[in-house]
Amino acid sequence: MSSTPQASGEAKVTQFPIIRDDYHREPKVRSIPWAMIAPHESQAMRNHCSQDLEALARRGGLSCGEAVAVLTGKGIRDIVPDAEAEDTLLALIAVYLSSRTPHNGGKT
Repeated sequence: MSSTPQASGEAKVTQFPIIRDDYHREPKVRSIPWAMIAPHESQAMRNHCSQDLEALARRGGLSCGEAVAVLTGKGIRDIVPDAEAEDTLLALIAVYLSSRTPHNGGKT
């Protein structure tokens, strides 16, 4: 399994690309945190002919539907259309980000 990729002399990559499915509208999601998808690399490899996340990113990333399937442990046959998957992916990102934000216990 790979970790966040880093080429020598280049800045650390922290976002995983999301492929646009419809070039006639602005996408809701262009990328997701690499650390969010990294723990699901084995599912990505099962769904995408043993390609690791680095290889998938080099090829442009995943569609929203593919990303949701990977993040929820579903197979390639369970992918929903991107138009439906966008809102699910946004919700998954929100949950991930809120779990990484320290809570102040109600203090201001």
